[in-house]
Amino acid sequence: TYEGGGSGVGAGQMDLGTQEIAPMSRGLKSGEFCGLTPQNAADLLIGIDGVAIVTSKASSCSTTTVNQVGKATFGGYTLGTVAGIPASIDALRLLYMGLDHTGARDCNSATRKSLIQNWTNLFTTDPSCGGGDTHCAAGITHAWRRSDASGTTDGFVGVLTAVNGAGLALGTMSTAPTAAAQKVDPFCNSFEANDSNHQAQYLDGTALLSDGVTKTPLSDGRVNDMSDHDPIRTPCDANDSVCSNTTGQDLGVVQVIFIPDVVYAASEIFPTTSCSGSCALTPVITGGALPTGYKCPNGTNPIAGRCWVPVVDTTGKDPRCLVEDPGTRCFGTPSGLDGRLWNQSVMVLSTEVPAAYRFAGATYQVGLDRNNRLLNGSFFREHMQTASSYNTRSVDANWTGVCHENDDTSQIGCLADADDCSVGYAGREAARTFPGPGTGAPLDQNKALLVDGVTPYTPNALTNLVASSGTVYELARRLYLGVGPAGVNFNGLPSGSGEQMLAQCFSKDSLVGPAISAHGYLPVPSTAGGVQCLDYDETKSTAQPVVNIQGAGNVALPGCGNGTNTNACTGVVAGQNGWLFGQ
Repeated sequence: TYEGGGSGVGAGQMDLGTQEIAPMSRGLKSGEFCGLTPQNAADLLIGIDGVAIVTSKASSCSTTTVNQVGKATFGGYTLGTVAGIPASIDALRLLYMGLDHTGARDCNSATRKSLIQNWTNLFTTDPSCGGGDTHCAAGITHAWRRSDASGTTDGFVGVLTAVNGAGLALGTMSTAPTAAAQKVDPFCNSFEANDSNHQAQYLDGTALLSDGVTKTPLSDGRVNDMSDHDPIRTPCDANDSVCSNTTGQDLGVVQVIFIPDVVYAASEIFPTTSCSGSCALTPVITGGALPTGYKCPNGTNPIAGRCWVPVVDTTGKDPRCLVEDPGTRCFGTPSGLDGRLWNQSVMVLSTEVPAAYRFAGATYQVGLDRNNRLLNGSFFREHMQTASSYNTRSVDANWTGVCHENDDTSQIGCLADADDCSVGYAGREAARTFPGPGTGAPLDQNKALLVDGVTPYTPNALTNLVASSGTVYELARRLYLGVGPAGVNFNGLPSGSGEQMLAQCFSKDSLVGPAISAHGYLPVPSTAGGVQCLDYDETKSTAQPVVNIQGAGNVALPGCGNGTNTNACTGVVAGQNGWLFGQ
């Protein structure tokens, strides 16, 4: 039995031998399988998805005709003037990464500020609905994004940095086969982009930045999912649950939406009980696991591994509550009131944390994610109580403006509606109506913006990704079932095991096709061969190809460049009812 996380989590768990297969929204990377002898890496190509750019139809004027990402010219900058960087991709690079078409990166540049500070600059056609720039006076309030561990992010980064984005990449966590790999994170919320005063509690090593001089630690796949370092800030909205109604404070434009990928009670992930104003010393994590340099939410050092935090009452000392009074202070809090301090940590019962990380004798402590990262960056809570104060949409029986979704993609889709001056990227499932009839509701094609003239709903624009012909939606991606890092191929899965049965189920077009369609994805068309087995040719170069580029002859990329190769699809035979293996 295993629980899902990001694609990197699945690859890491396979390497650790805790599972043999993993559903992934990207292909395996060379660093995840190149140590195998013999080489067993392979994928079942099971479906196709598009990374949707979503925003509120009410403020993008996409009710009938879908608007497109990116005004042609703004602030003296013209989008799409460099070969290989289409206009919409150029705009998304600037917004999320501060990367312009020359390859220069500056998250605080005048060009990026110009893009963000006028809501209408996000669109090819100026949206006049809802008041346009007058309604969205702060410009783009937030650019929601998936976490670094997400396969969606991996695909998004691959497209945006394919041209002159060298040196920017996502770090990997210690669960990855090659252990933690440190990279220069591409997003503007990352400390590499902006802040040498990094969060020491999430780092475990140092490296040189690209200038070869600055000795600033690079992220290893842990820090930036909890970071808020974007230098362009948005004033806290009166209805922002993270800000705790604090006036005069702000949050960064780029915000990571990462709902805990382990099972915690909904009341812990989205607390509804108000803190009383009292504070208590509450443990963080077992002493041996407390990261060096860790700071409490109010910036003070822990006291014997504990921090002063607001609680429900002085008797139960339960910290699983929401601070709504911006005047809430705890012992040691510096001068100046800041509601952002308290609502970013997920507080849970100590018994819910893995035994190795439990604080001895504690009742409550900070929660951990699937990779045992401290959950100190709960930006997914921004509109967990009510919609933005400047939303034009009226609350009714079908729409409350409250976002309590249980997965990151749906939460981003909900936040794009709750804050109608925001934009986000996520899977196509984000293009539904949230909340209210969101669960099971049909995809709303007008909620996903055009990317250089194409939407993820344009006929064949996603399936052409497999056919390698015709118009292709630029943010399309393949969906896989991976095997190999555990040391076995599909034909070597334990006979009669749940994993073998699951893999056989995924291999059958008649089963996976309807399931894929029912959840907003697209099945691999029969004209393109349906579900396919793709071997990794380990003799090929280790260089990472442009995202979604596949090798000829159904060979997945990249390889290892080691001069030897084993066809991991040997014995995986195409049959009328699916790929037959283990039989």
